[in-house]
Amino acid sequence: MKKIVVLVLVIALIFGAAMLLKKRKNAITEAPTATPPSYRVKTVTAQTRTLSETRTFLAKLESAKSVSLSSKLSGRITEVRVTESLGELQPRSV
Repeated sequence: MKKIVVLVLVIALIFGAAMLLKKRKNAITEAPTATPPSYRVKTVTAQTRTLSETRTFLAKLESAKSVSLSSKLSGRITEVRVTESLGELQPRSV
Protein backbone atom coordinates (compact mmCIF):
# COMPACT_ATOMS: atom_id res chain seq x y z
CA MET A 1 0.00 0.00 0.00
CA LYS A 2 2.82 2.37 0.87
CA LYS A 3 4.51 1.66 -2.43
CA ILE A 4 1.36 2.66 -4.33
CA VAL A 5 1.04 5.96 -2.38
CA VAL A 6 4.70 6.80 -2.97
CA LEU A 7 4.38 5.93 -6.67
CA VAL A 8 1.28 8.17 -7.05
CA LEU A 9 3.06 11.04 -5.27
CA VAL A 10 6.13 10.71 -7.54
CA ILE A 11 3.93 10.66 -10.67
CA ALA A 12 1.98 13.71 -9.42
CA LEU A 13 5.23 15.53 -8.68
CA ILE A 14 6.63 14.78 -12.16
CA PHE A 15 3.35 15.84 -13.79
CA GLY A 16 3.29 19.10 -11.78
CA ALA A 17 6.91 19.89 -12.71
CA ALA A 18 6.17 19.25 -16.40
CA MET A 19 3.13 21.56 -16.30
CA LEU A 20 5.16 24.28 -14.56
CA LEU A 21 7.94 24.07 -17.17
CA LYS A 22 5.38 24.24 -19.99
CA LYS A 23 3.74 27.31 -18.45
CA ARG A 24 7.12 29.10 -18.06
CA LYS A 25 8.13 28.32 -21.67
CA ASN A 26 4.86 29.80 -22.90
CA ALA A 27 5.37 32.91 -20.76
CA ILE A 28 8.87 33.38 -22.19
CA THR A 29 7.79 32.97 -25.83
CA GLU A 30 4.79 35.31 -25.38
CA ALA A 31 6.82 38.02 -23.62
CA PRO A 32 7.20 41.21 -25.64
CA THR A 33 10.61 41.69 -27.22
CA ALA A 34 12.62 44.75 -26.31
CA THR A 35 13.00 47.30 -29.09
CA PRO A 36 16.00 49.62 -29.02
CA PRO A 37 15.12 53.29 -28.50
CA SER A 38 15.24 55.48 -31.58
CA TYR A 39 16.86 58.90 -31.43
CA ARG A 40 16.12 61.85 -33.67
CA VAL A 41 19.28 63.68 -34.75
CA LYS A 42 19.86 66.77 -36.84
CA THR A 43 22.31 66.43 -39.74
CA VAL A 44 24.14 69.18 -41.60
CA THR A 45 26.19 69.33 -44.77
CA ALA A 46 29.96 69.52 -44.25
CA GLN A 47 31.52 72.86 -45.19
CA THR A 48 35.08 74.11 -45.51
CA ARG A 49 35.84 77.04 -43.22
CA THR A 50 38.53 78.42 -40.95
CA LEU A 51 38.41 77.15 -37.42
CA SER A 52 40.08 79.14 -34.70
CA GLU A 53 40.44 77.39 -31.39
CA THR A 54 42.40 78.83 -28.51
CA ARG A 55 43.13 77.44 -25.09
CA THR A 56 44.68 79.20 -22.14
CA PHE A 57 47.25 77.39 -20.02
CA LEU A 58 49.30 78.45 -17.05
CA ALA A 59 52.91 77.72 -17.90
CA LYS A 60 56.48 78.75 -17.37
CA LEU A 61 58.66 78.77 -20.46
CA GLU A 62 62.36 78.08 -20.21
CA SER A 63 64.78 77.94 -23.11
CA ALA A 64 66.91 74.88 -23.76
CA LYS A 65 69.97 77.11 -24.14
CA SER A 66 70.76 80.26 -22.21
CA VAL A 67 73.51 82.85 -22.34
CA SER A 68 74.91 85.05 -19.62
CA LEU A 69 76.56 88.27 -20.80
CA SER A 70 78.96 90.13 -18.62
CA SER A 71 81.67 92.72 -19.07
CA LYS A 72 85.04 93.10 -17.46
CA LEU A 73 84.45 96.84 -17.43
CA SER A 74 81.82 98.54 -15.38
CA GLY A 75 79.56 101.03 -17.09
CA ARG A 76 76.07 101.73 -18.34
CA ILE A 77 74.55 100.61 -21.66
CA THR A 78 72.61 103.49 -23.17
CA GLU A 79 71.66 101.99 -26.56
CA VAL A 80 71.64 98.62 -28.33
CA ARG A 81 72.01 99.03 -32.10
CA VAL A 82 70.56 95.71 -33.29
CA THR A 83 67.05 94.42 -34.04
CA GLU A 84 65.75 90.89 -33.91
CA SER A 85 64.44 89.52 -37.19
CA LEU A 86 63.37 85.87 -37.62
CA GLY A 87 65.29 84.81 -34.54
CA GLU A 88 68.55 86.50 -35.65
CA LEU A 89 70.09 89.79 -34.62
CA GLN A 90 70.43 92.31 -37.44
CA PRO A 91 72.47 95.54 -37.18
CA ARG A 92 70.30 98.64 -37.06
CA SER A 93 71.28 101.85 -38.79
CA VAL A 94 71.63 105.01 -36.74
